[in-house]
Formats: sequence, C-alpha cells, structure tokens
Amino acid sequence: MFANLTLEDIVGKSSAIENLKRIIKQVAPTKATILITGESGTGKEVVARLIHSLSKRSGEFISINCGAIPRDLIEAELFGFEKGAFTGAVNSYKGKVRLANRGTLFLDEINSLPISAQSKLLRLIDKQEIQVLGGELLNIDVRIIVATNKPLEELVNEGTFREDLYWRLNVIKITIPPLRERPDDILPLAYYFIKKYAQEYNKQVEKLSKRVEEIFLSYTWPGNVRELQNVIEREVIFATTPVIDHIPHYIDEAVRGSIKKTSRKLPPFAEIEKKYLQELAACSSSFTEAEKISGISRATLHRKFKFYGIKFRQSSTGKLKPYPPNK
Repeated sequence: MFANLTLEDIVGKSSAIENLKRIIKQVAPTKATILITGESGTGKEVVARLIHSLSKRSGEFISINCGAIPRDLIEAELFGFEKGAFTGAVNSYKGKVRLANRGTLFLDEINSLPISAQSKLLRLIDKQEIQVLGGELLNIDVRIIVATNKPLEELVNEGTFREDLYWRLNVIKITIPPLRERPDDILPLAYYFIKKYAQEYNKQVEKLSKRVEEIFLSYTWPGNVRELQNVIEREVIFATTPVIDHIPHYIDEAVRGSIKKTSRKLPPFAEIEKKYLQELAACSSSFTEAEKISGISRATLHRKFKFYGIKFRQSSTGKLKPYPPNK
C-alpha cells in the first residue's frame, strides 16, 4: 500500500493540498524533525511515509504507534534491550530506533509517550545516541517524524509532555486540515479509491451517481479520509453495476438531518439581532452614529446587514435612509 509513494499519492485539488505538497517537497531532502498534526483519519502516516520516500535516506521507514503499546513496554520497544537485562529478557531485541538507523522513525500518537521515554527521545534528537537497556551507548543516525491528534501545547501546560521535547519536535509543523474543510478534495478522493478497489477486487465499478456525489459533498466526514476510503471499499465490493448509487444509511440520515436543520427559521438570538439591526438602521442618521450607538464597527455592520438582507445605505447627504425603504 505504501511502496514507492510519490506526490501523486496525495490526492486532491484544494489549495490546502497544493500547499501540503509544496511543503513536503521542500522538507523531504532535509534532516529536520517534523511534527504532523491533524484529526484521526486525515492521512498523517501517508504524509510521513511520503517525506521519507522523497528523502535521500538509505535506511528503512519504521513506524510505531505510541498509544498502542503498554506504557511499561514502550521504552524497550523503542530503544531495545540486551539478553538478561530484566526478568523475561531471554533474547536481545534491537528496538525500533536501531531498525530505523540511516532511515526515518515515525512516532504516531506521540502524545501518549510516557515522560520517562520522552527524556530518552530528547537525548536521541539532541545527540543522536541511545542507551540500550542492559547494553551500551550507541550512535544512531535517524530522522524523527512524529504525529499527534491532540495539541501538544495543552499537554505541556498540563505537565504531561516535556516542553523542551516539544520545541525539539516542532522544528517544522505540518497541519493536515480535516476533510470537511476541503470539500474540493472529496470527489477526487472518492474516484481515486473507486479505481483502486475496482482493480483490487476485479469489479467493473466506474463512478458515483449524481445523487451520491451530492450527498458526499454535503456530509461532514467525521472520520476524514479513512472513513471515505472505507465507505468506497465497501460499496465497490457490493456493487452490481458500474455506478454506485447506494450509501450507508448513517450518512444519508446525517445529511438529511443537516438539511432539515438549515431549513429551519433563524434561532431566537439571530432573530433578536436582526430586529435590533433593523431598528438601528431606522433611527441612526449616519454610519458614525450607528457605530457609536451600537458599539459595532462599521465593517461588522456592513457584514451583518448583508447577512440579514437589510438594505442599509447612506443617502447623498450622508444621512442613513430609513429602514425599511419607502415604497
């Protein structure tokens, strides 16, 4: 799935994706430590693997999910141990760091890394060396890329993440926006996965129906790209025609509920605000006076009147025309 990644594997046509590709191309040849942030399912590991693929590093890309390993085993998993280093250590173990020598070590969910392991990671970044449990001090040439779906700044403030390590990791920060913030990428991604799974499962599936396209564009995709990928894979497997015209029930219900909400009247607060602005337009003699009475800046007044459809404009004498306008 991840072999020989290129920039073409970052699918989308939004400005956010174009900017992401530009950053990846610039940082890949460097040795800089990289912090990748974004919600679950946005493709943080794909970005990390692509950076490694485009780098000049001769070693392997080694990935480890810090949140998936028991806290009392994470140090041994990362830094390795020698035979007899502790009860149960019947054999030596290299650890992920040594496996990534001359390559890239990707630490996903870095926010789950215990404080004790954080200090050793800091030493690795600063001095490019590790202390093997029960063994010797080793020099290591490894590039560090980490990812998190939780703000590390908050963990620093809480005292669960070292501030000095945070600044070492935050040399280059890449933020991947959620799919709901880049709707231009939804359909290109959907068709990318259709082609992928049609080939993988030998199915004659070519496209989405117009109805499904519209629903996909209206859905917020809380699971991001991973959710979209899973939906497409499932639909390709069960498809009996070249056109996918079926979607999971939960997506259809979510979109219908969203449309129903947006079709309702303005919420009570908005109705109050609109009425106030209508009265403000009727009683003020100038924008200066309206601004003074309301405490709202002129730019905000313009924006709010436009939003509520209030015809608020000055006359040639500089006086505000009353609202509503005379027939």
